[in-house]
Amino acid sequence: MPAIYQWSETELLLFILTFIRITALMASFPIFGLQGVPNSTKVLLSLIIGIVLFPSVKSINIGFSYGIDTGFLWLALKETLIGIFLGSIARLYFMSINVAGQIMSNSLGLSSAQVFNPMLGTHSNTLEQFQVSFAMLLFLGFNGHHVLLAAMNESFHVIPMSFDMIKWDGVKTAAVMGSDILSLGLRLSAPVVVALFLTQVCMGIIGRVVPQINVLVTSLHLTIIIGLFVIFMTLPFFLEGVHEMERQMGEYLFGIMKGM
Repeated sequence: MPAIYQWSETELLLFILTFIRITALMASFPIFGLQGVPNSTKVLLSLIIGIVLFPSVKSINIGFSYGIDTGFLWLALKETLIGIFLGSIARLYFMSINVAGQIMSNSLGLSSAQVFNPMLGTHSNTLEQFQVSFAMLLFLGFNGHHVLLAAMNESFHVIPMSFDMIKWDGVKTAAVMGSDILSLGLRLSAPVVVALFLTQVCMGIIGRVVPQINVLVTSLHLTIIIGLFVIFMTLPFFLEGVHEMERQMGEYLFGIMKGM
């Protein structure tokens, strides 16, 4: 008979708490927590990860001996909050891609081209949706999901299951993330913004030299062509930016967990 059917009541409750934390983290993670991912897939994936990590969790929480009472409900709530908080930290980093997409769309004049994004469940412009989808593929290609699994495993070591209150020192570290996220978004959009600024300067000079040219009408098409060309030529730069995002995400996740 498999060992899973021989668990005691204490081990079963410990596994439930483990499953709750992992499910909350997966539901708030930017890729696996999207609305386009079926809930059954999220739950099944969380269950598989929970079974894999449970031997390590059980070895850490040897003194765990709680029953089904109000204390267990408090532990369940605590595990839910921890999972959501860590997943939200990772989700914030993908906002840098949204920031870059919004800035480039506004610069190109494509911000009004709104389409429904079934993965996010909201409306977003086409360029932003392309940037986010491409960043997700690169994130998985760089084995960013390994950072997620490592963070899950490390969270049980750093933040064991107990009635101890959560230390909010890690929240201070999370506050610093805002500047890094904005900085990364600006750097990703910088090539397009600079190229379009120089284009507008050149068109202004041409308009002064040759007044017969309708600069306003001509610049609309030229801006889009140059902008898309620069986006295509700077894809390696975008790739490096996603790789840096993955590295910073891992550093902040582990730093915040140590502060909790």
